[in-house]
Amino acid sequence: MSDSECTWDDHLIDIVWGINNTLHAVTGFAPFKLLFGHPNSRLPAYPTGEPSDFESQAKALEERRNAAKLCIDKHMTLMKDRFDRSHKKCIKYSVGQLVLSKGGITRVSANITRKLNGLYTGPYRVCKAEESLDRYTICSIKGMKGYRKFTAVVRGEVLRPYKSSIPDDSSGSDHEVDRDDLIDLLQS
Repeated sequence: MSDSECTWDDHLIDIVWGINNTLHAVTGFAPFKLLFGHPNSRLPAYPTGEPSDFESQAKALEERRNAAKLCIDKHMTLMKDRFDRSHKKCIKYSVGQLVLSKGGITRVSANITRKLNGLYTGPYRVCKAEESLDRYTICSIKGMKGYRKFTAVVRGEVLRPYKSSIPDDSSGSDHEVDRDDLIDLLQS
């Protein structure tokens, strides 16, 4: 082992000092200055002959902390806006709705490539919905091709609504009721 690998902890004091005394990009102040009201020095503090004005120092410290809080709040709003722009809203699913699951659950077997598999598998039925947590319990549908009894708890962002590839020739809602009745019949 080299010397630096054995003595890294000797440099820890310098690293912590550097972190505590570097201006923070968001607040615009060094953490030490926000906490104690003055910059940290490696030299010992010798009292000066001048009397300290505690009230004005406390007021200046409070103003710095308020300015830092405003900067943090502004930055937090900017980060939230950036997140909201780059992420779409989750779709809410109801119990009984048919969905597709991204990635799917496949058996692990050697020497089988899955490059050409579809992005989504299913359809599955939503058995339980925890909308406040954006988690859904999905179950396989008995009677579907390749049926295996399957239940999983998944995040809402990996689900998509199932749309049948069979064109809907009926003009009423009878077709939807018939499909649901058929699925219920297959599961019983």
